[in-house]
Amino acid sequence: MKGKVELSDSVYLPTYDGCYVCGQTHPRGLRTRFFTGADGQVHAHFRPDHTQTSYENIVHGGVISALMDEILGWPIALQTGRMSFTGELTVRL
Repeated sequence: MKGKVELSDSVYLPTYDGCYVCGQTHPRGLRTRFFTGADGQVHAHFRPDHTQTSYENIVHGGVISALMDEILGWPIALQTGRMSFTGELTVRL
């Protein structure tokens, strides 16, 4: 299927347990795993639970913003070998 990355072709990126987005043991976090595929792009699979939604099971905009912040930082880290911090993030929903 076009646009779909098979897990067998992927390399999972490191996580940090204290991270709200990727921390796998964070008690209130999103626990999202990010990975690179054979195409060299960064991908993630995210399935929200009821704690990450607002009205009528719609994912809260803050959750989407946090995911975007995290996934946009990975290409920089992979290209430079250094982690970075977001200085500004403007979101229009």
